Amino acid sequence: MLETLIRTISIILQFVAVFLALRLIRITGRRSGWLLIAAAISLIAFRLLFTLFHFLFGREASPSLSNEWVALSTSALIAFGTAAIIPLFLSMKRSEEGLRQNEERFRSYFELGLIGMAITSPTKGILEVNDKICEILGYERNELIKLSWGELTHPDDLAADVALFNRVMAGEIDGYTVDKRWIRKDSRVIYTTISVKCLRRADGSVDHFVALLQDITERKRAEETLRESEERLRLALGAAQMGTFDWDILRNRITWSRGHEKLWGLPPGEFGGTYEAFSERVHAEDLPGIEAEISRTLAAREPWAREFRVVWPDGSIHWVLGRGEFTFDENGKARRMRGVIMEITARRQAEEALHASRDLLNNIIDSSPSYIFATDRQNRYTLINEATTGLLGMPKEEILGKTEHGVFPKELADALQAANNRVMATGVPLQTEEVVGGKGGPPRTMITVKFPVRDAHGKIIGLGGVATDITERKRAEEALRESEQMNREQYAELHQLYQTAPVGLALVDHELRFVRINDRLAEINGRPAEQHIGRAVSEVVPQLWPSLEPIYRRVMSGEPVLDVQIHGVTPAQPGAERDWVASYYPVLGDDGFVRGVSVVVQEVTESKQAEEALRKSEERLRLVTLATHDAVWDWDLATNTIWWNETFKETFGYKNEEIKPGFEFWESLIHPEDREP
Repeated sequence: MLETLIRTISIILQFVAVFLALRLIRITGRRSGWLLIAAAISLIAFRLLFTLFHFLFGREASPSLSNEWVALSTSALIAFGTAAIIPLFLSMKRSEEGLRQNEERFRSYFELGLIGMAITSPTKGILEVNDKICEILGYERNELIKLSWGELTHPDDLAADVALFNRVMAGEIDGYTVDKRWIRKDSRVIYTTISVKCLRRADGSVDHFVALLQDITERKRAEETLRESEERLRLALGAAQMGTFDWDILRNRITWSRGHEKLWGLPPGEFGGTYEAFSERVHAEDLPGIEAEISRTLAAREPWAREFRVVWPDGSIHWVLGRGEFTFDENGKARRMRGVIMEITARRQAEEALHASRDLLNNIIDSSPSYIFATDRQNRYTLINEATTGLLGMPKEEILGKTEHGVFPKELADALQAANNRVMATGVPLQTEEVVGGKGGPPRTMITVKFPVRDAHGKIIGLGGVATDITERKRAEEALRESEQMNREQYAELHQLYQTAPVGLALVDHELRFVRINDRLAEINGRPAEQHIGRAVSEVVPQLWPSLEPIYRRVMSGEPVLDVQIHGVTPAQPGAERDWVASYYPVLGDDGFVRGVSVVVQEVTESKQAEEALRKSEERLRLVTLATHDAVWDWDLATNTIWWNETFKETFGYKNEEIKPGFEFWESLIHPEDREP
């Protein structure tokens, strides 16, 4: 019975093994292999079943017990072995299913089209690419897998890419992400971000790479545009000497740009970043106004703007213009203020210089003795100076805004407006002589220059004028004309006197050459006057030059020489000795140096001869009176002088020093009784 039980169990196990083999067909999907195994086990099971029937029905001897145990063990091993394999195959099935699902997911991602993907091999090149990477690089799939990364990479980025690739191959890294450029099929350059990851074999060598490629060309262009825009903004802010600020009011934090710090004289990063740090650098006189304007604009929700002074760390003062706008939260509370700061020191200095220049110009205009005015196109006065108000005898406020008809009589106003309109119509300046009078006094004669006034575009917008009072000049000109006429007459008289004078007159230059000579001196010298001009004195009167030269030298040193007695011979009367009395005067230039000599010569030859004859006659008379002892006197009635001879003096008992000139002294010597006729 035991043998029968064992054989029965073996048969059951064999059929269990067949069932399990058939189940493995469904699990593994491999029908032919598992069918053969199931058939083999089925044959063994049927054989055992056939043997069992023969044994039960006595057709066959009872099998040996050891053989039955062997058969049972074999059946058990087949059954249990097949049962043990099922979990493995189930796990493999699940792994294969997971792998298939992963492959499907990877394929779905691979072909999703959101990012370019490629699988490459270190030895076989590009293995697979998706449509997106083909679109990015501009190649068809079959074209792209025939190329290498080196052929597609921009030459300037190839070295860096190869260096990263070599690090992966050396086992230093398993992947990398980098921005790089590619050359598309149409030769355009594109920018991408590429992430590369390697899959290694068991020995650590690289089996293949997976690369993810994202086109960032537009982003790069946007970044470049933004960078260029920021650079332009930086340059513009720098050129305009501007900086930016962002004031977080709630946190009391202020962020300044580099340009802002520079405008406040601070090195980069030195600003404290608080409102208090800002306030420390504001001029003490300007801070209250800034804070008041902040409060006002906050309440009114208006943009803030203020010009104020900043004190640099070196103590220098600079002007800035601040502009900003507030940002409010949903409750209406100010959260931030953003704005700009502009350097305006040069502008303020220019404005101050302009104001000073304008004040100076106004002072000059009002201080000018000339009459300065301006009108608009309607001939209304827009500017007059103090001199004009004084001339017209009207306050400035009564004149401004009025036309000539509101200031002058109609006839004069018509003439003035006609001249003004002509200047504004033609654009040509005009100079006229006008007689103008006002309440301030009698009419005055003016030289008036009128000119068009233009705006920045060259359009005539009015008229300007400068009038100069020439009343006194006109009088002076008239007096000058009368004086010139008198001078001409006097010159003619002097010239006539010069030429007809009984004495010789001449002018010689610093080289002692004759410049001018009258006829009398020319006659004395024995040459025509024209033969003197330009010739030296030594050449004209060589006989007299030895005695004249020292005199001329003295005069040229600046010393006049007067009443010099000259005796000699001239060509006028060769061989005849003559006498002259001459005076020499230095002629000085504007610089005080002697430029020539003025000569006055009077011939005294005849008077000399008469004086000699008189002297001899007086000597004879003296001798006669001495011989006869007669007292002689001579009374010059014209000069009331009396001359006494020696006998007369002795008769009256007077010495020379005791005698007084005049008839009165002589009469006092007569006895009173004898004075009456």
